[in-house]
Amino acid sequence: MKQSLEEEEARKVFEALGTHKCKELLLLCHSDIMPILQTVFHVQKDDIFRLTPVFWQQLISCIYGNVFLPYRVNCFQKRLSLGCPQLDKFLHGGLIVGQGQIFEFCGEAGVGKTQLMLQLSIVSQLETKDGGLESKVIYICTSGRFPSSRLQQLIAAFVQRYPYLEANLVASHIIVETVKSLEQLEVLVDSRLVYLLNNTHAKVIIIDSLARLFRETGLDALQHRSLVLYRLGVQLKRISYKHQALLLVTNEMTGQPVGSFNAHNFVQTPCLGKAWKHNVNHRFYLKKMTLWNAFDETQRNRECRELEVAFSPEYDSGCKITYQILLRGVCHPFTCGQEKNAW
Repeated sequence: MKQSLEEEEARKVFEALGTHKCKELLLLCHSDIMPILQTVFHVQKDDIFRLTPVFWQQLISCIYGNVFLPYRVNCFQKRLSLGCPQLDKFLHGGLIVGQGQIFEFCGEAGVGKTQLMLQLSIVSQLETKDGGLESKVIYICTSGRFPSSRLQQLIAAFVQRYPYLEANLVASHIIVETVKSLEQLEVLVDSRLVYLLNNTHAKVIIIDSLARLFRETGLDALQHRSLVLYRLGVQLKRISYKHQALLLVTNEMTGQPVGSFNAHNFVQTPCLGKAWKHNVNHRFYLKKMTLWNAFDETQRNRECRELEVAFSPEYDSGCKITYQILLRGVCHPFTCGQEKNAW
């Protein structure tokens, strides 16, 4: 009932203001939005505060079209391998391509988010029989410096594993776009991204990382951030669906206080809050951990990492699997041992 009420209110605003005015509404600050909504609903200011983020998402859906696209039921869905048989089995064959959905990988610094994105950039260029898409990749980097040296290490490892790959071609098929501000990202998503997809026929879009561009702390900045996140999510989903591309986003973690305020009552949660969470379809946590094997001294206190499904309509929420980051890439510990001589 709540969902239908908010959808009805969003449609009322859209019909009253029209497409152009609604787009302008999304860019206004909170104090400027209130008088406009009061004229539409004929209510007092206090009653407007009941409007939730779902209302804004429904309004954006009215403006830009239906972004909650129907899930395509197809037993022959294209899937992108993670480059490791055990990880692929954990994700039912890999990451689903062309559904207009956002795959988000969250984790603290050093857990391997960028490592995984680099590996997926290479795997996407493999032949379909090897779990690839035989396509180019658009890699949107926000850190200021693309890890090209690490990419070359991974390319060398994959060329050894798949001889039909050519190192120079693999590197050139990763189109790197560096953005240093939120404004640059908006311009890229609104115009250049579609141009790149049309001209390169890339089937994978990577944003690494989105949270770095949203570190303003002022109240007005936070309000503006929520609206921008909604709009970015809508645009990215539409582009992904239209071009049948896989959309991957990395996100960082932040500490949130729980209970009494002290150093021990903090829990790690993904950045960007609920404003971005509503856009994400599949969220994965990447964590550091230490393995303990009482029967094998060589395996004691070995640092490892863990991939957990936070929520997803396709994968089993709460399920976990361990992985390692080696010179040759991201893989399951069991696979690392099996392929030690093959690399």
